[in-house]
Amino acid sequence: MDYLKTIVPSQLIAERGANLVVINPGSANVRIGLAQEQTPFDVPQFIAHHFRGIEKESKLKYLDQ
Repeated sequence: MDYLKTIVPSQLIAERGANLVVINPGSANVRIGLAQEQTPFDVPQFIAHHFRGIEKESKLKYLDQ
C-alpha cells in the first residue's frame, strides 16, 4: 500500500493502463471518469424519500445538502 502513496499519477496510469476508472465521492457531487480524461462525469448527490401524507401535489421530497 505504501507503493501507491509514493508514485506519481502519470506513472500509475502507465503501469495500470488507460482504462483505470476514478471515482471521487465529494460532498455535493460524485465525479466518475477514466484516469486519462481531463473532465470527469459529475453526478449530484441527493436523497429522495417518499412521504405519505396530506400533500397532494408533490409526494416526493428531495433533501439536498
